[in-house]
Amino acid sequence: MVALAILAAACGGGGDSDGVVTLGSVVDATRSANTARLRLELSLAQGDGPSTLSEGVVSFESGDSEMRSGPLGSDLGDGAMVARTVGDEVFVGTGNSGEEGTRWVRLPTAAAADGVFLRLDPVLIADELERSAGELTESGTSEVEGDPTTVYRLELPSGSDVLPLLAVPADASVTATMEVDSQGRLRRLVAEPDDPGRATGDDSGPPQFPVPERSELVLWDFGVDVHVDEPP
Repeated sequence: MVALAILAAACGGGGDSDGVVTLGSVVDATRSANTARLRLELSLAQGDGPSTLSEGVVSFESGDSEMRSGPLGSDLGDGAMVARTVGDEVFVGTGNSGEEGTRWVRLPTAAAADGVFLRLDPVLIADELERSAGELTESGTSEVEGDPTTVYRLELPSGSDVLPLLAVPADASVTATMEVDSQGRLRRLVAEPDDPGRATGDDSGPPQFPVPERSELVLWDFGVDVHVDEPP
């Protein structure tokens, strides 16, 4: 899951005649790539549990995706949790990386997948940014997977709908940055909460993750083949 202006000169062009590109056009540029590889690193404060890594592929057109998750630093091989989204169906598997060694469970609803961060849709995240982000400020340059990017600071108010999509509690106060490549596509989104380690949830509701130190979403290899089948 407000007008944000990104200077086309900083992005390497691609804007209209007045040199300004809206975040909506960044969403369009990302979506027009059709597919991408993506990675989400969730870093927790020491003592709050293992930091995690999720990595996989997604089709922006169909919404199909496959993500593998495990402790940060692992190779996401045998034993990793696997989540597949095929149409409106979400399947979770654990076990060996091969089909025959994986045990699958079909989640009852797509919302159940959202609740455990198994459906990472970067276009949805960008859409939510457009709705809830505040002022955008250019703050330098960087690179993602060898591609140069322009870095922007974002204001994400507490209660922003984009935060849960990044595995950050919605009531957290964060410092956020976004990186855009020369083709105007979203390449990296980082949220760093101001109060990492704070417990969330209470006795009246389901337990939640503690506030992480950092959540980082990265996109690369646009146009990669994505073929996700329902498990046997």
